[in-house]
Amino acid sequence: MIPTILIATEERDRFFALADALKRRINPDIHWAESGSAALTAARRLAPLLAIIDEALPDMSGMDFTRELLKANALIYTALVSGLTPEDFHETAEGLGVLVQLPVSPDEKNAEDIVSGLKSVSALPSGR
Repeated sequence: MIPTILIATEERDRFFALADALKRRINPDIHWAESGSAALTAARRLAPLLAIIDEALPDMSGMDFTRELLKANALIYTALVSGLTPEDFHETAEGLGVLVQLPVSPDEKNAEDIVSGLKSVSALPSGR
């Protein structure tokens, strides 16, 4: 089964390296959304395995989007861009079930972190 990944960002160019690295590793079906509301609509329609969320969307923060997504479908894993320190991020995102914190410009290394995180929660077979 091909995993579906939703990327919520207004700045696709910052996420191309991450998206390309994920395509090479797990060959997902990637969908893009440029706002929180568009991403929520897409998440309800697609039920992706993972949502990758930018720190700021035009209509809400990434953290607010994550809260709304959790209400809409708690089974979607999330990776959230944040400039906070890991300690502050953990404190702020506690209870939201964020799988991975991503830097402002996620890259190939972060794709490895995402795949590893998905495997650790058995969302991906270990052979992928």
